[in-house]
Amino acid sequence: MGIQIGRRLRLAMFTELTRKNGSSRVVCYQFEKYLRQANIDVQFFPPSSISAYELLIERVRQPKWLALVLKAIYWYLLVLPKRLVQIARAMVYDMIFVQRGLLKWNSQPFLEILLWVLARRILKRPFIYALDDAMYLLAPRQYSTRIKLADWVYTGNADIASYARTLMPRLMRQESVVDLDYYRPKLHTEHTPVIIGWAGTLLDDQGGPLRIIAAALPRVSQRCHVVIHVVSNRTWEPGGNWLNVVNVRWSMESEVENLEKFDIGIMPLENDQYNRSKEGYKLKVYMAMGIPVVCSPVGKNRDIVQDGITGYLAANEEEWVDRLTSLVTSVELRAQMGAAGRARVQECYSLSKAGPRFATWLRDLCTSNKVSLTSPKLG
Repeated sequence: MGIQIGRRLRLAMFTELTRKNGSSRVVCYQFEKYLRQANIDVQFFPPSSISAYELLIERVRQPKWLALVLKAIYWYLLVLPKRLVQIARAMVYDMIFVQRGLLKWNSQPFLEILLWVLARRILKRPFIYALDDAMYLLAPRQYSTRIKLADWVYTGNADIASYARTLMPRLMRQESVVDLDYYRPKLHTEHTPVIIGWAGTLLDDQGGPLRIIAAALPRVSQRCHVVIHVVSNRTWEPGGNWLNVVNVRWSMESEVENLEKFDIGIMPLENDQYNRSKEGYKLKVYMAMGIPVVCSPVGKNRDIVQDGITGYLAANEEEWVDRLTSLVTSVELRAQMGAAGRARVQECYSLSKAGPRFATWLRDLCTSNKVSLTSPKLG
């Protein structure tokens, strides 16, 4: 059942989560236009609707037992049956693309194996697996199996690529990229207070990575008039009266509007193996919007940020205080570094450049039909 070269191709793209999820948007959804321009009809298969995910998963103020019940309902009564239907529907497509996994992040990959047997082993469809976070550090057996099932692995990080090559030598590496038409640059003006902003997912109410700079921020606040904006799924309440924190609920509709209020974007990270494998996408978004950045010199951050040009690297409390203070006290420096950051994203991390390359790679992979048909070793 080979692929006919020259005809319109069909791609089944299984996303880890809904369009609301940042990783799924970056890895999958934002390429839709370029895939269709390359004569590839893409069908996205998310695990649920956005409303179902919000109703059953995103409620953060509730008893722990209720949260566990709602999560079980979501994954096993809603997502599992839906995935089985999606697997059956995907059999008519020419290519199979799976982002991270088909069920919970740490679930055994029985759905992926079922999809591989039907689509890859029987129907001979190319099977692509995308991994943009070092999830194998948290669940090594599950993710090594997912990688071994693939004909090709798609990732953007060097550490993930090195790990994946030990299991599957055919690998496509492409940096995570930003849609510059969507993230428009802001205009820096002289005003107070200056907004230091962080956007992302908080796994607890303790601030996650923000704890790294919990001692530096009040020192900056003592020197300058600043407000901290936290755009997230949870609130960060550090306690005390030492810092003015404004918590904003993240939403797709207000994402750009909220980011435009940032005068400085921050990305603190613990220096561990998992964080060294991150894509640094948060920094790229800040920079695409012309916002100067201050970040921990961890992993990919050191490549994205040109220290002293597009922003600053800060390795300890003193450096965080000094770098933030420099930017807070100079609108000219913020504008200069913001413009340099936007230019760097245009040069290195632009969707308009990466989109056609990604679509061409998929089309060539599908039409060449030269992938191995041997069974993976899952032991």
